[in-house]
Amino acid sequence: MIVVNEQDVAKPARVCLHFIEVEWPVRRSTLDEYHRMGAMDLFRPEEHFELLDGLLIWNTDRTDMDKVQKATFLPTKLPLRRFSLDEYQSLIAAGLLAEDEQLELIDGLILEMSPINAKQAACLDALSEVLTIKLYKRARIRVLS
Repeated sequence: MIVVNEQDVAKPARVCLHFIEVEWPVRRSTLDEYHRMGAMDLFRPEEHFELLDGLLIWNTDRTDMDKVQKATFLPTKLPLRRFSLDEYQSLIAAGLLAEDEQLELIDGLILEMSPINAKQAACLDALSEVLTIKLYKRARIRVLS
């Protein structure tokens, strides 16, 4: 006999898409993308990391990882591989990052951008208005969001 508590039934099931939690909305890579990165010689021979749950994670035998983590603007609990601007642009050029993906490179991490909220939109509108008045006939102001 199975007894079901009515309160348990009312709770929505939590869907866990990834088993590794990260603090920042880091873009996860597929195995195919990982192999394509390797084929385009994006990785250096001295780099030792693995793809775990879509994240490029340095092997723990890397001795300078504490120093790397302390020197970053966005610290992470996991030793994630960080990308240079040139590497990021190479990923875009190779088609590994789709044009319709809302991504940004911050402190070497490829992050998924969150949709703009009402407060941010109001700030953009106010800034656009100020710049339009201040730069009248000297520049064109266009807000892209």
